[in-house]
Amino acid sequence: MTKADGSNRPSRSLFQLFLGFRRVTPLGERNLHPSLVATYRLKTVAAGTLLMAWALVNFMVYAALGAGSMSTSEFLGVMALGISGLAGAVLTPWNRLLVGRWALRLLYGCSGYGIAVLGAAVYLDGGGASIAYLLLPALLIFFAIAYPQRAQVILSLFAVGVYLVACLAAGWNMAAADAYVRIMYFATTVVVATFLSRWLIADMKERATSSSAADVRAGMLETVARAARRISSLDASHVVSGALNGALELGFEEAEIWLLDEHSHAIELQRRVGMEGRELSSETAMELFKAARREQDTQIVVEGRQETVAALLHRDGDPAGVFVVKADSDNTSDPLVIECVDLLAAQVSAGLDVARNLAERRGMEERLAHWAFHDSLTDLPNRVLFADRLELALARAARDDSNVAVLFLDLDNFKQINDTLGHATGDELLRVLAHRLHASLRPNDTLARYGGDEFVVLVEQIDDVESAILVAQRILDALSDPAVVGDHELLVHTSIGIAMTSARPGADTDVVRRADIAMYEAKGAGGSRFVVSSSPETDAPHEQAG
Repeated sequence: MTKADGSNRPSRSLFQLFLGFRRVTPLGERNLHPSLVATYRLKTVAAGTLLMAWALVNFMVYAALGAGSMSTSEFLGVMALGISGLAGAVLTPWNRLLVGRWALRLLYGCSGYGIAVLGAAVYLDGGGASIAYLLLPALLIFFAIAYPQRAQVILSLFAVGVYLVACLAAGWNMAAADAYVRIMYFATTVVVATFLSRWLIADMKERATSSSAADVRAGMLETVARAARRISSLDASHVVSGALNGALELGFEEAEIWLLDEHSHAIELQRRVGMEGRELSSETAMELFKAARREQDTQIVVEGRQETVAALLHRDGDPAGVFVVKADSDNTSDPLVIECVDLLAAQVSAGLDVARNLAERRGMEERLAHWAFHDSLTDLPNRVLFADRLELALARAARDDSNVAVLFLDLDNFKQINDTLGHATGDELLRVLAHRLHASLRPNDTLARYGGDEFVVLVEQIDDVESAILVAQRILDALSDPAVVGDHELLVHTSIGIAMTSARPGADTDVVRRADIAMYEAKGAGGSRFVVSSSPETDAPHEQAG
C-alpha cells in the first residue's frame, strides 16, 4: 500500500509566519514527524518575537507617560538591549537552525536573553515600585507553549527568581501583600498557560493524525487513478495487466482475474501476479464468484493471517467473473482498501467491455459518419455532401477548363400520392425512384436527395449543355414506367431544371439557385419536362417537354 508522508515542510519566511500565525505547540512531543515539530517550533519563535515586540512597545508607552524612575540613558540602554534581541530574532534563519540538534539550546539562549533584559528593566526602574513585572507573564506564556514540561518549570522559576533578585537589588520597595499578589499572578499565568499548551498538544496530534489519514487516502486513490489510466486501453491484455499491477502497488501480495467462458460458462484464469503455485483453484474461484454474485458485494475470506478479497466483474452489465487479491489481514482491515479493490474491479469491467466492443464501436462511428452525409431513407448523399462534391467538381473544372451542370428535380404528383396512400407508401416510392434515378446516371455523376421529393444531380466535365440535356432525357425515360409499391402501380413524373457553370467565384450557390428556378419554370409549364436555365452571359431559357 502506498503511504504518503503526512509531514509539513517548515515555513521559509518569519514574516509569513507573522501573517499566517494561528497556533503554536510545545516541543519535545513524541510520535510526531520531525519536520512537523520543526514547523511548530518556527511558529513558536514567531509568537515569541511578537510578544517581545509587544513588550517593547508597551515599555516605550510606559516611559513616555512619565512613569518609572529610569533616567533617559538607562531607558535608552534597556531599549537598545530589547531592540537588539528583537532584530536578532527577526534576522536569524530559523527555518534552517530549528531542524538541527541545537534547536532547543538556541531557544534556551534567546529566552535567557529575554529574562536578562526584563531583570535589567525592573532593576533600573526601582525594583518593586516598577510595573515592568506586568511583562513577565508574556515570557511565562512563551515558556509554556515553546518548551517541554521540565524546561517550562525551570525557566519559569528562573524568570521569577531573576525578577525577585532585581527587586532586592533595587531596594525591594514593595509591601509583602504586593509581593504575594504578584507571585500569585505569576503562578496563575503559568497554570493557565500549561492548560493551554496541553490543549495545543492534543490539537496538534489530532490534526497530524487527520492529515496523515487524508494523505494515505489520497495516495491510495492516486494509485488507483494511475492503474485506471493504464486500464483505459483498447486492448484486453493491457486492461488486465494494468489492474494486476495496480493491486500490487496497493500492497497486495497476489492478484488474479477470473472470467466466465461465454459458451461453457466455466470460470477461467485470465492472468495473475504473485508467487507461483499459490493460485486459486477453479472450484474456489467459482465459489467466490457465486457468493459475490449472490450477495452483490465484495467477498472477504479469512484464512489465518491472510485474507482473500474477491470483487465482482461485469460484462455488459452482467456478472462475468471475479477480481481476486490476497494480502495480510492488517492490510484489508481498512475499508478504504476494499473500496480501492472495488474501484479497480469496476475499471477492469469497463476496460474489458471497451476492448470487447471495439469493433462495434468503430462500426457505430462509421455509421454515424455515414448518416451525417447521407439521407437516411434513400441512402443517397444529402445536401451537405452534395455541396462538398460540387465544390470539388468546380475545382477540377478550373484545372481542366471544363464545365459542370446541376439538374434540380421535383416529383410532380408525389404529394398527392403521399397524402392519399400514406407516408409509408410514399417513403417506399421514394426508395424505388431513387434506385431508378441512380441507375440512369453515369458512374461519376452524383445523385443527392435535397429534401422532401426534391433531388439534385451533379454532372461533371461536360463541354456544352447538350450533354446535360442527354442526362435529363435519360431521367425522364427512367420515370416513364409506373413504379410498383405494394399493391399499387404508381406513375410519377418529374420537372427538371438545368443550369451550367464554369469555375468562378460564387458559382456553387449560383448554379443551384438557377437550376432551382428553372425547375419551377418546368413545373409551371405543366411538368414532366426540363428547362435549361440561361447562363449569366446568355439569353432566354430553353424548354423541352419529356
